[in-house]
Amino acid sequence: MKKLIILCAAIISLASCVEKKNSFFVQISDPQLGFMNLSADYSPEAELFSKAIAQVNAMDPEFVVLTGDFIQWRTDTSALAAFDSLRTFFDKDTPVYYLPGNHDVGNDAQAWEVEAFVKRYGHDRFVHKGKDYTVIGFNTSVIKAQTEAEAAEYAWLEGQLAQADKDKPIILAAHFPIFTVTPDEPETYENLPLPMREKYMALFEKYGVDTYLAGHQHKCMGAKHNGIDYVIASALGRQLGDDVHGYTIVTVENGRVLTEYMGVEDKSNN
Repeated sequence: MKKLIILCAAIISLASCVEKKNSFFVQISDPQLGFMNLSADYSPEAELFSKAIAQVNAMDPEFVVLTGDFIQWRTDTSALAAFDSLRTFFDKDTPVYYLPGNHDVGNDAQAWEVEAFVKRYGHDRFVHKGKDYTVIGFNTSVIKAQTEAEAAEYAWLEGQLAQADKDKPIILAAHFPIFTVTPDEPETYENLPLPMREKYMALFEKYGVDTYLAGHQHKCMGAKHNGIDYVIASALGRQLGDDVHGYTIVTVENGRVLTEYMGVEDKSNN
């Protein structure tokens, strides 16, 4: 583990010389340390995370958002410590936002679990107002579990959407997909309950959301519904489909939101 961290630090020091562009941001989802081997051996995911951080730092995005599931077992203090150690290598000048997945706060998303997440990462939702867009990240774990906190989450999100500049693209980021293939599909482990789905999709449409970014699936998927692009990124960690380990680059050009899923190994020799 120490070897990985030292390697990451060395690459990051070189990245500081790269000219700043800041015309895009990066989404990383489901590093999920420990999932690949289903054991306490989280070294494969740690190596991938280290590479991804170095590559992201070299690209110098406006910010980075991690859309949940940081480790496989949230009670695994060793994996959690490794994740916390690695994340310190993100460029200090680049904001990094953390959104909870079900492996971070549990499938029930109890209040004390969410509070512990906020204490550790500083937030479980955020608003980033860029020059050409607004990005709002929120906690879908409390929505999926339909906890008492869901009503407050909805009210907060609506308030932020109401304040967003409607002349610029509005992008949402979260862990759970709203749906995976069609908006009327049955509820499964992968999507939101149908009443919640309908409630939030109506909210998105009311305020003119352009793009919804999610993770959780561990494979790339996507659909367009009523003018909104629903984009599901595959995992930085273990794959459950045919994709590669990677992250998503999100760019806004001439008012259009463009997403590109980039494999970590595509840049492994850089």
